[in-house]
Amino acid sequence: MALTKVSFSMITGAYTNVKDFGATGDGVTNDTVAIQTALDSLTGGGVLYFPPGEYRIARNIGTNDRWGIKVTNSNITIKGDQAYFRRFNTDISTYALSYPLLFVGTPDSNVAAQTQNVVIDGVSFIGENVRHNVPGAGIFDFRTAIVFKNTENTSVLNCSFTKVDSSAICYEQIATYDYVNNVYYNTTKNYKSKISGCTFIAEPHAVAGRALLHCVNADGIDGLVIDGNSFEWTDVCLSGESTYDTADQLETATFTYASPPSRNALGAVKRQTRDIVFSNNNCYNCSEHPAYPAMVSVIISGNTFTTDTPLICDTSPIQLRCRGVSVTGNTVIGYSNFIAITTPSSQVTVSGNVFYANDVADKEGGAIQIQSAGLASYITNRSPYLTMIPMGDIAITGNNVVGPEALVPTGQLYQNAVRVYTDAYDATNFPDGQILSIAVSGNTFSNWQNGFYFIDDQYRNMVISNNVLRAKAFTEAGFNASTTMLTRSVILTYGQVEAEGRYASFVNNTVYGAKYFHDTFRLDAPANSLYSPEPIQGNRLDYIQNIKTPVVRDFNALNHFVNNVGILFLDRAWSTNMMMNSLSDGTGTTELKWNFAYGGGPPAALLFYPADSGPPIRLAQKSTWTPSQGSGLTVVGAFSSAGEYVRNGSMVTINGYVQGATSVACAAGGILTSSLPFTPDGSTVTFYTGTAANSAITSGSQIVVTSDINTIDAITAASRIYFTATYFFVPF
Repeated sequence: MALTKVSFSMITGAYTNVKDFGATGDGVTNDTVAIQTALDSLTGGGVLYFPPGEYRIARNIGTNDRWGIKVTNSNITIKGDQAYFRRFNTDISTYALSYPLLFVGTPDSNVAAQTQNVVIDGVSFIGENVRHNVPGAGIFDFRTAIVFKNTENTSVLNCSFTKVDSSAICYEQIATYDYVNNVYYNTTKNYKSKISGCTFIAEPHAVAGRALLHCVNADGIDGLVIDGNSFEWTDVCLSGESTYDTADQLETATFTYASPPSRNALGAVKRQTRDIVFSNNNCYNCSEHPAYPAMVSVIISGNTFTTDTPLICDTSPIQLRCRGVSVTGNTVIGYSNFIAITTPSSQVTVSGNVFYANDVADKEGGAIQIQSAGLASYITNRSPYLTMIPMGDIAITGNNVVGPEALVPTGQLYQNAVRVYTDAYDATNFPDGQILSIAVSGNTFSNWQNGFYFIDDQYRNMVISNNVLRAKAFTEAGFNASTTMLTRSVILTYGQVEAEGRYASFVNNTVYGAKYFHDTFRLDAPANSLYSPEPIQGNRLDYIQNIKTPVVRDFNALNHFVNNVGILFLDRAWSTNMMMNSLSDGTGTTELKWNFAYGGGPPAALLFYPADSGPPIRLAQKSTWTPSQGSGLTVVGAFSSAGEYVRNGSMVTINGYVQGATSVACAAGGILTSSLPFTPDGSTVTFYTGTAANSAITSGSQIVVTSDINTIDAITAASRIYFTATYFFVPF
């Protein structure tokens, strides 16, 4: 027998039992009035306890808002013990008939005091599996379990939501649309809420990418944590659209809606929807984008997204329209794609995530999609956005992205690791490009048909570095131009504009297997017209059959394709700017082509190899040599000498001196014919062309002699003749 309300009030801190106010919980009786009376009695706050049972809650209709029961007092806890809430009026087939089971806050008021510190703990909410029919839209149609309006510090803990309708929990947004009265209303928002330990289960369905059920609709809150929950079949687990223009705007910032008139009539309203955390949740068979925030200041971390129905759940489980977002430590299994970073996203970090594609993931797009197409129209159609801010500051780092190993692609544009998709050049709105700064670094991409796929060229400053790209399985033994490669390209450009690949650099990556390094979809472009990334430098490129298709330009800049190494790089048709690489086709010493080496001595030299075979060109060889007497050079007494040479190709420059104990003379037409470091390409090397007058010069003098000096005849004892000359030699 339940304790009476009076007896409960005698126990300090005791719960108020809803059954003491006449609620039955028998699953048949309309318990709305009893529950509302119990709640309204807690004027100073308290805990309303619901014993085991099913409590049926009827519809109440206000001016614009509607509710089953409402919590307007602060400091209230609703505590359930195997307690179920279900609508008494189960027909919610139209907007006019729809209503939430629980309304927390201030319905039909923009001026009432905030409702604060409300906890809903341990209650099970049963829906009717009824929702709107507008795919993709997070419509607030009152087909929801809980609505929050004008609240602060609220929590939903350890609750369950089954047969979820359009949503389970809604935070009513500023400028809410009333579908019955065709008017916008509400100028309040919510602050600081937490949803934890809850289970959300919708009815299974067979509609691919259904996008009708937005489980937690966070349109109207600043500061929401969704942590440690479980979602099944809920289409979108988290959704919401921010009205902040930038991630650093103050919470107090306001704006005025441009249209329609009833929304504009609300005047200046606060911006909303920021500081959202979606963490440690388990999302199973969610058929649209389980995490779909269009917000500022968002964290998505430690979640697991899985599906065993990939033909139904065939979209990216994470889709971002965010400014200021971190996506870290998530695991995605069974989807076709991993993440889509779309308009108008900026300040995005995606790091430390793991993605395993399903075995039917044969789609265009990319496992990671970065897309600015439609950016100008997206911003124009949203009056809260004041400026045409480009996307950018996107970092994709340290992720493991695994595609379907054996699935044969049905089209050249399918199964891409990363796709970058922009609009054509927009000189009015984005003269410097639509996406500024993309870094893709330290990731592992395995089993994809194409590595990086570019459509149009309105991105800038993209750095692709230190990644590992591993091909789909192929036969390594006997690898040749006929080996079947399911991985087609490292770089793929669509081919509709020349510079699609130009604004990326490809540096210090490891590539294992591809039919082409740079492939193109459109082969009807003019030959040698499409740009590749610049530079392509310091990469390991193994098992590559072709450098590029004919419509791709030869590498056109100095040091464009440089310092790359690899084995089984079969294509030897290199352009003139593919210097200093060591890429072997697996036969002989083919890694030498257009490469430099130091050696070839004695004496050693810098060597340049112009072809896969044949002698190298010696460059910048330097050593010493010892001049000796020859025709026209006379030394009296003990003879000493020293010299050095520098060789560049077939040109030699020599320097040295000779010294005699008594005198040294250089006769008219003096020549040096013996002991030169290299045989001249001619008969002699002449040092002195003047007349021999044998005039004395002071002992100890030092005179530099060059090939056109004509005033020196003799030097007295212990003096030196210095000389220099440049000549061409007979090549090897």
